[in-house]
Amino acid sequence: MEITDYTSCSCGAITVYFKNGENNSLKRSNKKRFNISLRGVKKLNDTYCCDHCVNHYGLDICECGSGKTPEKCCNKGTREQLGKSVKLFDEMKFNPEVIQYLKSLTD
Repeated sequence: MEITDYTSCSCGAITVYFKNGENNSLKRSNKKRFNISLRGVKKLNDTYCCDHCVNHYGLDICECGSGKTPEKCCNKGTREQLGKSVKLFDEMKFNPEVIQYLKSLTD
């Protein structure tokens, strides 16, 4: 999966952006765990809030939403996969018309 650029957050996490348009957040200290190299990758402006610290999801966060690592929580695993972002609207059990309307707000 080709990383095009990344940002650093004040919380200590990074968000990596992929060529396919997806992105993932994770603690900088977990880059090796996910075999992520930022060598030669364009660094975007720093941020002060990201999916990792605000929404409590990322490659290294438990899917229950606690903000903890799976190993230190209920060990359910993570919701994200490398190169594939969380799609909350698709996972929620809304009326299909409501989902379509909510998606149209972000297009």
